[in-house]
Amino acid sequence: MRLPKKVRNGFLVIAIQFSCIACTPVWLKYDQAAKELQLNRVVMTTADFKIVVYQNPSLDSNHKRLHVYLDGDGSPWGRGGSMINDDPTPRQHLVLQLMSLDPSPSVLIGRPCYHGFNRDPSCHPLLWTHARYSEKVVSAISTVLESILMENNASEAVLIGYSGGGTLAQLLAERILKTRAVITLAGNLDLTAWARLHGYSLLEGSLNPAEMSALPGHILQIHYIGRFDTNIPLSLAESCLASNKKCAEIRILEGVDHYNGWLEQWPNILININKQLGI
Repeated sequence: MRLPKKVRNGFLVIAIQFSCIACTPVWLKYDQAAKELQLNRVVMTTADFKIVVYQNPSLDSNHKRLHVYLDGDGSPWGRGGSMINDDPTPRQHLVLQLMSLDPSPSVLIGRPCYHGFNRDPSCHPLLWTHARYSEKVVSAISTVLESILMENNASEAVLIGYSGGGTLAQLLAERILKTRAVITLAGNLDLTAWARLHGYSLLEGSLNPAEMSALPGHILQIHYIGRFDTNIPLSLAESCLASNKKCAEIRILEGVDHYNGWLEQWPNILININKQLGI
């Protein structure tokens, strides 16, 4: 049976619309989500990279303390780990949503080669796969953070990292003299133990927080772990704490796994952080 021309044209329009939705770049979807949450996007440049920074509306004047959010690894790999993704930008927008709930002056600092800059001359897939916590990556983010703190006359930084962003928060803390606190959410604090647990190849070229010196005592450290997290299970955090005491305080969240439950818990977590910082 042959469909009438009007019906055929209608199906064609619908097919094109679905096609356009499917072909929207991952980084652009992330930008659109930030815009819907009324977060501002700026691009900052280092010697090697362009790095995207998202700011909440509270960042409009000078403040003593700045909340600095660091997102997870995104999607470095596709097809079950058999293929490197061209664009590693996170497919989910949890950290954007967390920051949107934070009334404090806040920024989310993206990673080199993420958010639409994966094909820049200095970028290579190693920088979002095995070397995603390399000296080059950590140094670039550190440079951007120092610049933001200076521009806003901020005297303290609270580093808030989710998943792999928790790894970065721990690595950045020793470089940023203004670090007041490190808060990790499902943070990967021991790359070697994590890789062995899951049977992954070791992240050669990456810095491992578990092998770094303990942070100074004046830096508040709280590491939140979901009770039902199978990616970063409680056993990993407990092992880190038992072996070298670098992990400081660990808090277990009931009803939370690696991806779900954080939004519901976040307002209370923020209240607790402010309380411990004397706000």
